[in-house]
Amino acid sequence: MSEFINEHILMKRERKLWLGFAAVILLSFGILGYYGFEIYQESPPIPEKVISADNEVVFTGNDIKEGQNIWQSIGGQEVGSIWGHGAYVAPDWTADWLHREAIFILNGYAQSDFKKNYEEITKEQQAALKVRLQKNLRTNTFDKESNTLTITEERLAAFHYLSNYYKGLFTDNPNFDKLRSDYAIPKNTIKSEARMQKMNAFFFWATWATVTERPGEAVSYTHNWPSDKLVGNTPTTSLYTWSGVSIILLILCIGILVFYHVRSGEEENIPPPSEDPLLKQGITPSMHLIKKYFWVVSLLMVVQMLLGIVTAHYGVEGDGFYRIPLDQILPYSVTRTWHTQLAIFWIATAWLATGLYIAPAVFGKDPKFQKFGVNFLFVALLIIVVGSMFGQWLGVMQKLDVIENFWFGHQGYEYVDLGRFWQIFLLVGLFLWLALMVRPLLPVIKKKTAEKNLIIMFLISCTAIALFYAAGLMWGRQTNLAIAEYWRWWVVHLWVEGFFEVFATVVIAFLFVRLGLLKTKTATANVLFTTIIFMTGGILGTFHHLYFSGTPTAIMALGATFSALEIVPLTLIGYEAYHNYKLSKATKWLEEYKWPIYFMVAVAFWNFLGAGIFGFIINPPIALYYVQGLNTTPLHGHTALFGVYGMLGIGLMLFVLRSLYRNVSWNEKILKITFWSLNIGLLAMALLSLLPIGIWQALESMEQGMWYARSAELMQHPTMVILKWMRSIGDIIFAVGIVTTCWFVFDLTLKNKIVGLVTVRLETQGKTQVGQLVAQNYRTAAIFSKYDIDFCCKGEKTIDEVCLKKGIDTEHLQERLNEVLNTTDSQDIDYQSWSLYLLANHIENTHHQYVRRNIPTLLKYLNKLCNVHGRRHSELYEINDLFKETATHLKHHMAMEETILFPIVRKMTKNIEADINLALPNFGNVDNPISKMMQEHDNEGENFKKIATLSNNFTPPKDACTTYKVAFSLLKEFEADLLLHIHLENTILFPKAIAIEKGIVGNENLAFNSNN
Repeated sequence: MSEFINEHILMKRERKLWLGFAAVILLSFGILGYYGFEIYQESPPIPEKVISADNEVVFTGNDIKEGQNIWQSIGGQEVGSIWGHGAYVAPDWTADWLHREAIFILNGYAQSDFKKNYEEITKEQQAALKVRLQKNLRTNTFDKESNTLTITEERLAAFHYLSNYYKGLFTDNPNFDKLRSDYAIPKNTIKSEARMQKMNAFFFWATWATVTERPGEAVSYTHNWPSDKLVGNTPTTSLYTWSGVSIILLILCIGILVFYHVRSGEEENIPPPSEDPLLKQGITPSMHLIKKYFWVVSLLMVVQMLLGIVTAHYGVEGDGFYRIPLDQILPYSVTRTWHTQLAIFWIATAWLATGLYIAPAVFGKDPKFQKFGVNFLFVALLIIVVGSMFGQWLGVMQKLDVIENFWFGHQGYEYVDLGRFWQIFLLVGLFLWLALMVRPLLPVIKKKTAEKNLIIMFLISCTAIALFYAAGLMWGRQTNLAIAEYWRWWVVHLWVEGFFEVFATVVIAFLFVRLGLLKTKTATANVLFTTIIFMTGGILGTFHHLYFSGTPTAIMALGATFSALEIVPLTLIGYEAYHNYKLSKATKWLEEYKWPIYFMVAVAFWNFLGAGIFGFIINPPIALYYVQGLNTTPLHGHTALFGVYGMLGIGLMLFVLRSLYRNVSWNEKILKITFWSLNIGLLAMALLSLLPIGIWQALESMEQGMWYARSAELMQHPTMVILKWMRSIGDIIFAVGIVTTCWFVFDLTLKNKIVGLVTVRLETQGKTQVGQLVAQNYRTAAIFSKYDIDFCCKGEKTIDEVCLKKGIDTEHLQERLNEVLNTTDSQDIDYQSWSLYLLANHIENTHHQYVRRNIPTLLKYLNKLCNVHGRRHSELYEINDLFKETATHLKHHMAMEETILFPIVRKMTKNIEADINLALPNFGNVDNPISKMMQEHDNEGENFKKIATLSNNFTPPKDACTTYKVAFSLLKEFEADLLLHIHLENTILFPKAIAIEKGIVGNENLAFNSNN
């Protein structure tokens, strides 16, 4: 009774959670959309033209847009950064331009007024000039009506000066060789003066937005970012206010969550199953194909790691790799692009492949064309990876014009760098993946099984993964950077950090349910609750990436408030880690899943450290104001992206491989090296290099300004270079883990064949019934047939019994069986795990149809053989008569099954699931028709034994014609199908049907009702 009450409470709680989930999604996306519209309205305007005080056109709005495209074509955010978003070796171009512009104008003022440079005049004189400078730069001279921006004479002079400066840097001026090396920018990155002039126009506009005040406000379009006291870019009151709000809210919500957790009590512990439930799960043809996805994952991991080494090395040797002039063919912007993009590709591939494995596993079979779809998607994946990477190289090497580059080259936006064509291709691939997920899962949902709601949540996350990547198509070639950033973070935050997180939560819960470690209702409720908590902060938390990207103040308020909530669930991550660790020790068979579960423990650790601690230190507005674009960002990025999503991808891959290669002993030594190398290497990389560099930069940003924190002067400081080299310690350890991961995957999958069924150990084979062993692995039927052992009609005999009766050497037979059991192929099907409903359908649709289809053909051939060869081979007449008799009996036999037995079997299965009474069939108990059908099986088995003897085991004579050979070949095939047909019924379907009926009769709630 108490169990029923608990179930009822869980159902009520689940309904409330579904309502809460729907409310969070609808409300959050409503707000996200509304303020997205505000960003469209209040983004920094791109003027139609920029004019001087003398009304001379300096450049046009089209020049700005074309300049943005040119900047994108050289790598965009992979070459330095704009507004703090991008790479870290070269400067932030807006911070760099702004400070150089300020110094140029101040020196002009000082020379004009005092005949000295700015640094040489007194503090009082400097203060007066700073006020004058700030008035010049911060005054908004954009005229909305004429769509014109007017700049002062001083700014015009600064523009020409800086245009020459950047021209020298991005082309081939030898005076900039050292600086280019420090910035990892190759010579002639920009190959024409006209293109350079347009990119300078874009740099000017992007910098103008960082210092010019919004109309009616005392803050710039980017909330006074970057920090630079010279120009008056200092933190605003709202930065401090909303930072305080976020911290207070974080503490409050942590308290509420801990209270809720304690009040809810410990999770219900259920005793684990006595054996691995996944061993009973069949493996479909499409599931077999997943291993090649993991080959790609492993190879991409290695390539990504090598690119990471090269990219990191560019930070200390910007024009080559150990004096090899690699930058001429593979510049930093390309290696960094590929490094970040491949991270997304291999992690996403691991997760999506896990989905492709789970979906048919739940359904129990492949829908039509599932195998083709999985193969097609695999080919599409390879084309997208290779094609997009080649296009990006062409773009950066300036071999495409700006339009071609947008479509096929490099879009210049971090994490979504691939050209628009490749984006669309990838989106189509994601929807194909979604279709491959929906087709097997939808029928399961319709059956209303206990897992229904968990599977619905799984499908919701799958749909979101496919759908939300489309946000990457919302910007165009010349979209305002502020608007493009809004949509980019839809992809990076909502797609990668958001719905992939939900997908992972559901998959892990589902795996634990399938392993029998969690109840379905408990898992569903936990998934819904976790998703609500995460999405409450996660959706609107997108705005915390946009504080300083040309957005209105409301974005900061929302981003600071809700992004704090993203950290809240991570406070209990230690409990999750301990819970997962305990699961690995729950029972002996779970030791097989030790390493997959250990990777889940690692996910929890890095979720706390990488996403939680390292994430929160750059999360409050006041913190991000000083550290956006510094090495604190890759500190968070590496430990969260690889630490959480990468470790999870490897963990999921190991779960699937454990299921595919069930009875294969894993190389524990390699996995141990892999696990600890990856974790220790990542931790060393973070603590020895990225963290100290980030802290040093943050201190300089607060003291000097963002321009200095990213300058070559600081980044090439001897101590800073040592800190960069310190990273190699962690990198080497980490690289060992990546290589051993790849080694393990290929060693496991190439040396071993997939095991689709449980095999019986040799020690117990002698006591095993022949029929039982064939039921577990039908390929043993060939061995029994060779020794003339009946596994169908006499299948209840043990191996020892039949060996004794027939005088067969038991050990020799067991050796032959062992060869089969240890060399299983991909066509094994675990019929034992199938429901009776599914098995009856399979027999009717496969074996019955085969018999009906081939009887006319065989009768035709046998009649012809009797007419032509009967005189010389009189045995043909007897074979023909025996087959005619069998054909007649089989037609009647199959009709009886399809009209009498199978309908009641299906009804029993359905009614048990629906928990309702059953009508007593006219023939009484199922034993009655089954005993008759088994007798008929014996008769047909005897008939075919005679046919086999008469035909010399279906061997045609030397003078046989083609028809003779074809007829005997078909007879042999017909016998094989018939034996499997009989085996499935005698050994599996019939015993299970009888057992189910007995169980029903013994259950008064589900008893047969003669009045029904």
